[in-house]
Amino acid sequence: MLEEDPELVNMVTGYLEKGTKPDMKQSLDLGDDFVFDMDEAISDPNSQSAKVLNTIVDNKTNQIVNDRLS
Repeated sequence: MLEEDPELVNMVTGYLEKGTKPDMKQSLDLGDDFVFDMDEAISDPNSQSAKVLNTIVDNKTNQIVNDRLS
């Protein structure tokens, strides 16, 4: 996923360097009027909602892996 999404690399780098969680709307370039739609996230893997879902899943997965490695 990191190889395919340079913005995700920037988000992770910022988190590691600054220790702050990035704003998901800003990091994924979502508009202020964005509303997450689970049906759209599942049916259209290229949608903004799919990007949000993938980011949430990736973040949780990374947290679980890091916790187990610790």
